[in-house]
Amino acid sequence: MPPLRILHVHRNLKLAKGGVVRFVIDLAHALSREHEVTVVSPDISDVPDEWKREPAGGASEGGTSRVPRCVVMDSPSLPMDVLSAGAIAKVLPLIEWCDVAHFHGAWMPMNIQIAAQCRRLGKAYVASPHGMLDDWCMSQARLKKRIFHALAGAKFFASAGAVHCTAQAELDQSSAWFPRALGVVIPPLVELSAYRALPGAELWRERARSGTPDSPIVLFLSRLHPKKRPDILIEAAAMLREREIAATFVLAGPGDEAYVASLLEKARALNVQDRVEFPGLVTGALKLSLYQAASVFALPTSQENFGLVLAEAMACGTPVVTTRGVDIWPELESSGGAIVTEAGASAFAGAIALLLTDQAKRRAMSVAARSHIFSWLDEASVLSRYVEMYTRAAGK
Repeated sequence: MPPLRILHVHRNLKLAKGGVVRFVIDLAHALSREHEVTVVSPDISDVPDEWKREPAGGASEGGTSRVPRCVVMDSPSLPMDVLSAGAIAKVLPLIEWCDVAHFHGAWMPMNIQIAAQCRRLGKAYVASPHGMLDDWCMSQARLKKRIFHALAGAKFFASAGAVHCTAQAELDQSSAWFPRALGVVIPPLVELSAYRALPGAELWRERARSGTPDSPIVLFLSRLHPKKRPDILIEAAAMLREREIAATFVLAGPGDEAYVASLLEKARALNVQDRVEFPGLVTGALKLSLYQAASVFALPTSQENFGLVLAEAMACGTPVVTTRGVDIWPELESSGGAIVTEAGASAFAGAIALLLTDQAKRRAMSVAARSHIFSWLDEASVLSRYVEMYTRAAGK
């Protein structure tokens, strides 16, 4: 079978926006080794530079390897984040080029408009809601989402060749909003090569604040957003201080300035400002080193359809504490590398304290976590499932 021509469409490709951007970049890169891949977005901030110079089809300058092509499109310029007719016209050649398009997200008018052009031109497409149709998400801005879904979202999903979910629990919840027979469950394609040869914890420790390098690190690495509940970890830090358990809580990630300020104030109010650090967005080798330096990775989130950072932490051998708000919680719990608990400060403080004070348990969970990720998320196996989904959707 000849290579597929696959078009990925996302509202932005800025890593600070969250795990979906990492998902798109990693999947596109892996697919491009055997297929022709183009990624289109109004914001291509964090796409590798070499993607921006490639011709359609992705042939490299040497002609022996492939990388995706990335195309910047016009931003939505009309009210309600709608594309103009001119912006749509500029995307039409990409739709005509592809065998199948892959849309990311549930509430983007841009996706609705481009998908309508796919239908008009007889092009198949796949839609990934990325957890946006989960029960918790649908309970937020409830009326607005139901109106949008009734007017446009229902047709967008029902007309897809497949609706892709990253976990069975996501499909179980989100299929209330589209025909369940369209659902396909495939975990994210995680580029694991960097995790096979980790940089070591010293890279982060050299950057650590003076006086704290030897203190066990409890790591939160994600967007600092109310949904993710980093405030719970600040309360847990106070509880561990009362129990005289040493720990530095590193809350790494970007966030709204006002919300981050409220977290800083909470840390001061609970007298744990010396135990809580906010290093901002951490990427690349330094991020991997931070995972390795951490004794525990904690994510007290309200909802995640997958939680890519959980897989990243486990791939670095860091035991995880999280909630049933994560759709992959059954897989995490059965792995032996994670503790799944209630989304409260007392529960998180107890789980973290257990791991910080029981070195043997922590080491056993570290080995189990890393082993599980490399088996469950084996790149070749996961990639073959995406190719099969695209092939079926495109009728190839």
